[in-house]
Order: sequence, then C-alpha cells, then structure tokens
Amino acid sequence: MPGQILKTQAAHLTAIELVSCPEGRRIATLPPPLLRQLQQALSQATLSADAALTPPPWDARLVFHLDSGQAIYGQLVRSDVLRLYETAQCTGTRAATDELRLGEEAQPLFGWVQERLGPTEEKAYQTPPGLPPPPGD
Repeated sequence: MPGQILKTQAAHLTAIELVSCPEGRRIATLPPPLLRQLQQALSQATLSADAALTPPPWDARLVFHLDSGQAIYGQLVRSDVLRLYETAQCTGTRAATDELRLGEEAQPLFGWVQERLGPTEEKAYQTPPGLPPPPGD
C-alpha cells in the first residue's frame, strides 16, 4: 500500500513534485528544507482506513520520489489528509488506495501547494460527486 510505503520510507524521499492534472506538467518542486520537515511528518503520520469525504480542492497531484526509483502519487484533500494513489492517473477521487492523516508538522505543505495553485476553503462538509443524497432529502 502506498501509505505504508511512504510512512516507512519517508527518510528515503529524494523529491516531491507538484504536477498538474491531467496533463502531468511539473508546476514546482518542494524546496529541500520543507522536504526534510515533511519527511519527519510523514514518518509520524497515521494510516487511515476511513476515507475522507472531502473532494480534492485542486486538480493537481503530488509525486513523492523515493531513492529506490519508486514514485507514489497523492493529493491533499484537506490540510491534514493526504490521499494516496498507485498511479499518476488523475481520474476520479474515489480511486484512492489509502490515506495518511498528517500532523501539524505537515501544515507547511498545504501552504506551499496553496501558494502555487491558489487559495481554497476547506469544505469538509462536501461529498464526492455521485453519492446519493442523505436520507430525508
């Protein structure tokens, strides 16, 4: 699972890139000081079996490059939730493999992404498209 790999191999991260969806154009690369801070945060993150219902606020993916040559793909769906994927495909928000709950040490990553892609308001109350309305609606 990508979440377990990212958590256990965080010290082996060599780069994190922000890429556009669906074209995969590199927007930016995380600066080394922020990468070191995020390595610590990822190693302490919690794997989650429950998916956040929040849709990703941006059409972009993070690409986590490991020194083994492996890449793991993810999207921040909130400032504290990193949704992970096994492929670079940007189709659908429900194809996630798993999620990591990030601690406060990872908050600068959300700010860094927001600086490059524009502000967003977290909307935890929104559900992904395609779900039926709640009973009574």
